[in-house]
Amino acid sequence: VKNEFMTWIETVIASLNFRDNEFDEFIETVTFYVMNRLRHYREEQQQVSDDIPQWLRGTVEMMHDKCQFSDNALENMVALSGKSQEYLTRATQRYYRKTPMQIINEIRINFAKKQLEITNYSVTDIAYESGYSSPSLFIKTFKKLTSFTPNSYRKNLTVIN
Repeated sequence: VKNEFMTWIETVIASLNFRDNEFDEFIETVTFYVMNRLRHYREEQQQVSDDIPQWLRGTVEMMHDKCQFSDNALENMVALSGKSQEYLTRATQRYYRKTPMQIINEIRINFAKKQLEITNYSVTDIAYESGYSSPSLFIKTFKKLTSFTPNSYRKNLTVIN
């Protein structure tokens, strides 16, 4: 169905010969399809979220505490879970499609983004506050997850606001 739909869209766009209300109908059909796909995707994500065991959901929630994600974050996550590191890794892979360190890095980078938004702290200070052992590792990880360097992220915020 998806391939047929995409082929139809490409054919319609390529022709660019819309009669009367044809373009409006085309837009309505595309919008309807996209909205249904988004709704279906959201329902799938909710179902996946509902399937996450309470111990794992609770562990990830507790990892948002700065005391947990800053120093010894992986060890803290294992301790909070009450499981072995291997079991925790299998569970995060299964339910989040991420390793524990990927989850920790996302939490750290989200914390860092907030710091960049609401403080004037230096990138170096934010790197250490976020739990990174070096500013260069922080910058590399930040760019990988956001496609911005911390400085350009902060500059873009000031341009937007």
